Amino acid sequence: MIIIVAGLKRKTGTTSRLLGRRLREMGFDAYGTSVRWGKSILGRLHKEKGFRHPRDGTPVLLLRWGCTSPYSVRYEFDNLIDVQSPTAIGLAANKPRARKFLADHGVSVPPTLLLPQPVDVLVERLGLPLIVRKPNHQAGRGFYFCETSEEVVSACRQAGHGYAMSYIPKDREYRIHVGWTNAQHDDSPAMLFVQRKVVVNEDEWDRDSKVWNFAAGYRFHSRNPWRIPAAVLRTGVKAIDVLGLTYGAADVMYVEETDTAYVSEVNTGPGLKIEISQDAYLNLFKEIIEREGD
Repeated sequence: MIIIVAGLKRKTGTTSRLLGRRLREMGFDAYGTSVRWGKSILGRLHKEKGFRHPRDGTPVLLLRWGCTSPYSVRYEFDNLIDVQSPTAIGLAANKPRARKFLADHGVSVPPTLLLPQPVDVLVERLGLPLIVRKPNHQAGRGFYFCETSEEVVSACRQAGHGYAMSYIPKDREYRIHVGWTNAQHDDSPAMLFVQRKVVVNEDEWDRDSKVWNFAAGYRFHSRNPWRIPAAVLRTGVKAIDVLGLTYGAADVMYVEETDTAYVSEVNTGPGLKIEISQDAYLNLFKEIIEREGD
């Protein structure tokens, strides 16, 4: 069996290449690559490594890392096993659409309105302060914390067809990594790995920020075995499940007073900078490979 880990160029490609390299170190015939949106994964691999799709029936297992690009734009192959649905990845990546989908399927998310909307409607229904976000965002960019109607007007101009949400004064925030060995989810998650958002470097910490994002000095970390509230675990697992993902990571906010968890977003190609997080996915991929190889 040949394994391909495909990420999106300039976004998730560094991690997909890392995972491909580590799978090869584990003894698998594995490749890690990254492609531009909409471009052929097979074409990129051929250009980079001279790879050709096997015509002898050898299975090719495709592990997508936040990548919806087609494997091939010309051909379909019976021996291709596409583990992660590109449709589900696309849904999760469209943050406004994903928010509505999650809410419609019983997953707790902060009260959210899709843009554009009249400012008075946003303020009346979401209250102040509120948060405005662009449709696609990462690392704290495209994020606007608004305490006045004037700030909402300015943020909405910049956010385009994004969304606005009520501000949740959370006590903690977690990233719940979840994975199954099959797309049908007919067993319990084979992977359940949790990170908590903390201040890693106090020199970067904006103590006055009401928003816990990258720009304010916060990072998801795995340095302590925290006691994770059951509501956080349930909500994170359910978010990945209802989106139809085989694996992914849900960012979950927690309000201690009401024991309530809210999903802020779901990631299909999260950064894995520490070895323990890489190992969690590599162990899951090993189980998927073994299951598909039976």
